[in-house]
Amino acid sequence: MRRRLIAPRQERGLTLLELVVAILVLSVATLGTYRVMGDAGDQIGQERERMLAQIVAANQIRLLRLAIVTDAPEPAPRAQIGPYGFALETTTERTAGGLLQVTVTARADSGPGAHLVSYLPASGR
Repeated sequence: MRRRLIAPRQERGLTLLELVVAILVLSVATLGTYRVMGDAGDQIGQERERMLAQIVAANQIRLLRLAIVTDAPEPAPRAQIGPYGFALETTTERTAGGLLQVTVTARADSGPGAHLVSYLPASGR
């Protein structure tokens, strides 16, 4: 009784199914990467408007401080910096210590905005 030993067939390369699965995995990973990069680009693009909204809100608080000291008229509810327009919402509330809590919200026409709170003297004189 002689047994013949059959040498196992050596496989080389990848099967078609393995290739399709690998391409599918790489495609999903690539699409996910592009989506993350697109979202990051949107956030970076809106950062300019957020920064400008913060500047507009800080300017609004400075104008309110100036209006208290000089009896100047209150600033306008809209501001424009270059091509960007901003809607301004200002609320004031008297604190227990006699100060005015001023809250300014500046929102760009395209959406991003800033929210600042400051405390001003109730009167400048």
